[in-house]
Amino acid sequence: MTDKDRALIARMLDFSRRIQRRISSVSLDKFLTDIDLQDMILYAVGHVGENANLVSDDTKEAHSDILWHAVIGIRNRVFIPMPTLT
Repeated sequence: MTDKDRALIARMLDFSRRIQRRISSVSLDKFLTDIDLQDMILYAVGHVGENANLVSDDTKEAHSDILWHAVIGIRNRVFIPMPTLT
């Protein structure tokens, strides 16, 4: 594993821990009504996926037990382009 991959994975873990810490005591009702909290969580989830996308193929193959495509895919669902206003 390269130093770059280690740094990317460290960022993924950092964002994941932030998510866990922030929502561990939040009810579903609170989450669904707190737009700022939703934005923060989606931002962090998107960055987990973005960093996963940048991990080298060699590292992904060496750690094939991780569902890399799913982690990256969540980023694609979170960072959906906004429709153009006409």
